[in-house]
Amino acid sequence: MIEKNWYTEKRPWGNFKILSQGPWFQVKELTLKPHSRISLHKHDEKYIMLLGKSMISIWDRKSVYNIWESCFAKMWEAHRVENLSNVEIKILGITFWKYYWEDDIERLEDDYGRV
Repeated sequence: MIEKNWYTEKRPWGNFKILSQGPWFQVKELTLKPHSRISLHKHDEKYIMLLGKSMISIWDRKSVYNIWESCFAKMWEAHRVENLSNVEIKILGITFWKYYWEDDIERLEDDYGRV
């Protein structure tokens, strides 16, 4: 198992905190600032809304998710999470596979110049 110090990592859209990990998974809590969105990317991930409401795009399908609702994006599906509200939202992100660090994300579009 890969060892990592648990801490909050800041991003332009908010931050994420790693809550748990094992040989084939990683669980993160994402906090998105009001009216922000993460990059459009490919990465195997399940999202569960913890607080607030979000718009999640998988390819060209856009759906609104409320608290406790969830969706799954397969690693070849381009997806993005958006906070359309005036308050922070919290999402649980569960990533699957043996390697799940940030540098395996294929960014396709990004509001913050990280493509």
